[in-house]
Amino acid sequence: MIDDCKNVNELKNTTYWDIVIITALDKAQKEAYDSTINERLKTNRIPCGVQYLIVADPWKIGNGGSTMHALHVVEQQLGENFSKNRILLIHAGGYSQRTPTSCCLGKISTSIPKGFPVYDLLDLKLALYSLFPSRMKSGIFLCSSDTIEIFDCGNDINWWIKEDFVAFSHPSTVSVGEQHGVYVLDRSSSKDGILYQALCVLQKPSIEKMKKYNAIHTENNRDRVYTDSLYYFNFNVAKKLMAIWRSELKNEHEETAFYCEIDCYGDFMMPLGKQASISNEFNDNDERTKILKKIFENLRTCQLEVIVLENSTFNHTGTNEEYLDICCNQQAQLFLELDLTKQIGLKLYDNIETQKNINFWQISSITNKISTKTQHPLNIHGCVFHSIIHEKSHTHPRSIIEYCLINIPIIIQINSILSNINIDGTCIPTINRIELPSGLIMQTISVCDNVHNNSQLSYVTFAFEYDASMKKIYNDINEMKYFDKPLSLIANKLNCKIDDLFNKNEKSKSLWNIKLFSLGQTPTQSFIQTWNLISVDTNCFNENLLKRISMADILKIRLVKNILQYRSNMTNNTNNS
Repeated sequence: MIDDCKNVNELKNTTYWDIVIITALDKAQKEAYDSTINERLKTNRIPCGVQYLIVADPWKIGNGGSTMHALHVVEQQLGENFSKNRILLIHAGGYSQRTPTSCCLGKISTSIPKGFPVYDLLDLKLALYSLFPSRMKSGIFLCSSDTIEIFDCGNDINWWIKEDFVAFSHPSTVSVGEQHGVYVLDRSSSKDGILYQALCVLQKPSIEKMKKYNAIHTENNRDRVYTDSLYYFNFNVAKKLMAIWRSELKNEHEETAFYCEIDCYGDFMMPLGKQASISNEFNDNDERTKILKKIFENLRTCQLEVIVLENSTFNHTGTNEEYLDICCNQQAQLFLELDLTKQIGLKLYDNIETQKNINFWQISSITNKISTKTQHPLNIHGCVFHSIIHEKSHTHPRSIIEYCLINIPIIIQINSILSNINIDGTCIPTINRIELPSGLIMQTISVCDNVHNNSQLSYVTFAFEYDASMKKIYNDINEMKYFDKPLSLIANKLNCKIDDLFNKNEKSKSLWNIKLFSLGQTPTQSFIQTWNLISVDTNCFNENLLKRISMADILKIRLVKNILQYRSNMTNNTNNS
């Protein structure tokens, strides 16, 4: 497939998607995605002539509930013309808590080292999936936003997407199959050795269950299974899903049809195939069971065809480890097939002593305001995207710097991601070099300072460990650590009590909602405050910084348009032309 992949900007006169639907967690994330899409359309970065629709989930209803809701909303907008379209549905709702640098703009904006400006996951999906519209009539093509799928089915194989459901499968090890959906195929139904009827879909099955259903295939003394990925369904299926949603709406003013989570993989696939069986959950008596029964009854007669692509890979970007693997060439096959490169828009400061401090976060567009040089520095070994840094900096091969402006030597170690970081050495004349700890995830965000009730533009820099469990809820607060330090020590550094680090009456205490990060009047100030917190053993108390915010707070007051403008300014100033 990668040979057929069209560049995002080279899709004219091509059968392409009529509509791209992107789901969002809530209205705030919808606004972020709307801003991103509008900015891309203005700069012709994404295909024009496509209707881009962002649909916010009304509740925490899972990607299955989100699918039903999005179809319902878009059909109401478009009316009877809805069923005439080729639709790409990208599930992008969620906080991305396992990859904090993706939180503020959303996971679809995760940078991928390709092209100029550097691609993100949205760009990549719009390009990689350009193969499919010409092989299908109207219908919905569903995918996750934090995955990269590589297909190579050969140009000589003539396959078309026709059934109710058509799923794409990847050859995987048996151990991978234990954590994914596994297709049980009718091997006698092969069409061109690539299309098979599915007998059923097993969800995170045990090895014993895979053996029982003959889901394990042995070739060259290697056992493998075919695991789930993206899939297509037609409007016959779409109408059934919308009917389920509408049957649960109590009235037309209700925002959500139900208050439970439904999975678009496990729950939608459960009824499909001749050997499909009812879930053990059907014995329960709750809202989710009621919805599952309706799904089973409505979809059990639908046909599922599976496209088996032997030379394909499924790559997940949903954790810091996985993301670093992809960007830093730890997955050589993917890096080669996508023609990735570790450094895009890397520039070095020239004549630092004569340079004025420029705030690239200002709203107006800035171009060529900093004198730079482009020769390759000796010690920059990691990924760098659209950044201007000091030539004496050192970066580990397994590290990422994106949209950073650093005019002081900096040492970045293994398993580190720095995003939007600004360090103006003239503001910290007593420091001539900054050395950051290994395993550091750090990002600066512009926010509206309503914490201090003055609504002014401020900045906050958050930092977490590479492998921090952001979602983990601590019943015993003494077990929580921040950069391997107990909260008692952190509270002492900030001259406060542990309870002061959380909202009053906070029941679910986690790294996500701990209030550690102080607002700064400049990006450099916000960086220094957080750097001191994680690096300095002395007291960090500042009477002017009594108010601190959490990662959860940051998402409520982030300034998406300002962040996008900043990144645009950084892109313009790292162009080699």
